[in-house]
Order: sequence, then C-alpha cells, then structure tokens
Amino acid sequence: MKILVADCCIRGRQSRTARLMDSAVEAVRAIDGNSVDYVDLKNMELKPFNASMLEQRDALLARGEMNNPMFEQAARFADADMIIIAAPYWDMSFPSQLKIYIEHITVSGITFGADNNGLKGLCRASSMLYLTTRGGYIAEGAKDEGAEYLRALCGMYGIGRFEYIGADGMDIPDGNGASLRLESARRQTCDIARELAGQR
Repeated sequence: MKILVADCCIRGRQSRTARLMDSAVEAVRAIDGNSVDYVDLKNMELKPFNASMLEQRDALLARGEMNNPMFEQAARFADADMIIIAAPYWDMSFPSQLKIYIEHITVSGITFGADNNGLKGLCRASSMLYLTTRGGYIAEGAKDEGAEYLRALCGMYGIGRFEYIGADGMDIPDGNGASLRLESARRQTCDIARELAGQR
C-alpha cells in the first residue's frame, strides 16, 4: 500500500502537529507492505498559479502532455492508496502552503475528471487522514473550515473516506492539560492510521 504524507507543519520539529504526523507515519510503516511517499510542503516553495502558469497548464492538458513536470505532484497524489495531511490550524483554516499544493494537485484528467453527469474522482486513495492542532478551541457551533474543505475535496477526488483528528487547547495554561490532550490525539492518530493503512 502506497501512503502519501503531505507535511505542512511550518515550524518543523517544534510543531505539535508534526508529533501527530510522526505517530501516523510510524503506525503505517509498521504494517508490512506499506510504503510512504513524503511530500515536504513547508520547504517546497510551490508558487500559486498566475495567468501565465494557467495558460501553460491548459496548453499542456490540451496536448495531452500529462507526464510534464508541472503535473508531478498531481500524479503522486493520484497514485497513492492513502493520504495523510498534517497542518496546523491557522486563521480558521490551514497555512497557505497547503492551499497552493491543492492548486497543483487538482488537475483535470489526473486527480479528477468531468462529463455530462458532473465531476468524477480519479484518485486511487480510499481514505484521507487530516491531522491538526489548535492553540485554543473552535467556537460553539463553528467548524474547522480547513477540515470541511478537505472533506469536500475528497468527494471531488473520489476518495471515499475522510478522517480528521484535531488536538485543541494547546496554548491554554492549565497545567499539563495541553500535554494530555495532545497525547490523547496522538493515540487516536495511531489507531485510525493503523486501521486505514491496514485496509486492502
């Protein structure tokens, strides 16, 4: 099973979200036959699409040049059997690096298609696991907009199962409460990662 891990943990090894990601990676690697394709978003310096890039992409797609390097990230994503995305909760969502990555992987004919009946997902992955940590708590009645966006994208990509684990209150000064909450999320991460990665 090929598992793609998209690391958007901006603070690197200091990131609390990275601790969840590391636990997920360790869990899936422990299962025989699984391999991990690691995408380091925080250091890739992907550029957001501008008009000239869009024109280039459209021209390549029109000519059927799907093996062009511009589509490398989309092809890697589409070829994975499971997706893990790790990103901190920033500004009601996630860091811009992840949004730019999504722009690069959302390619007609690679990760999704369309016909008279609407959109059709083309990705092999059966599941996506999204990991995040938050300094505080989401307001009552509100949602993590980043998680909801990724959930919707799973539908577009044809990924049938979306799982989401978030550790809240990481900056709340309540003794060792934050550490306990992070450890609880870490254990949940290990359990769900093993479950998803064990599927065939």
